Amino acid sequence: FFIMIVISIAAMVAAVGLAQRLWSKLGAWNASIVAGLAFLVVFALVKAALPDINEVPENFSATVLWQFRVASLGIQLVLWTVVGLGFGAVAERVVAMRDQRARRYA
Repeated sequence: FFIMIVISIAAMVAAVGLAQRLWSKLGAWNASIVAGLAFLVVFALVKAALPDINEVPENFSATVLWQFRVASLGIQLVLWTVVGLGFGAVAERVVAMRDQRARRYA
């Protein structure tokens, strides 16, 4: 698990470096696409090379595992919805205050 995280971070750094080197030759969009594809190739090769790990015991209930996965998805949905709405509200307030100050000094 940790090996995959370290390799993923290293591959991401390398992909950003590749995108920066290709920026002048291919343009921003194409360089980003090529670097992203290079990252995916490295990631897929490393995933294929590492051994599979099955941490779920054979006699573990599939129903319990499914309920856990659905609950985890629900928690993520609620978490990111609240974070997104909270950030949106704060950002809207900051922009409104900035516009108000700009009108005052204009």
